[in-house]
Amino acid sequence: MKKPVALALAGTALLAVLAWLLWPGGSDGAATAQAASARHTVHLRVEEPKTGLNAFDVEVTDPLGHPAEGLEVTVEPVMAQMGHALEPVTAPAKGPGRYHAAETLLPMSGQWEITVRLRDHTGTEELVFPLLVGN
Repeated sequence: MKKPVALALAGTALLAVLAWLLWPGGSDGAATAQAASARHTVHLRVEEPKTGLNAFDVEVTDPLGHPAEGLEVTVEPVMAQMGHALEPVTAPAKGPGRYHAAETLLPMSGQWEITVRLRDHTGTEELVFPLLVGN
């Protein structure tokens, strides 16, 4: 086998392994992901993302790992490649640092970006999560 072909195959295998290891997901079929900003860490979870209505659980902590309370939290689905940007869904507090956006519509399968917007008296932060939606 020629060296360039072997390197290409090795690179492809490495990318596949990294994608598998880094792809957000839970062992129970739920999609989970985490992102951090200077002021918050956000854990996002959706049970088996599908076309139609979905519910998003958002857990927010401060830099010390304490639940972040008193936030206005919204979840906004965007499918950039198709030009879809849906209305933000409010995620009311369900406990200390825990928020829930029920009945969030994802009208088609494919790659979505979920923007979680956090607002409090100090300002607004946005964290974006990739989400692959099946049928």
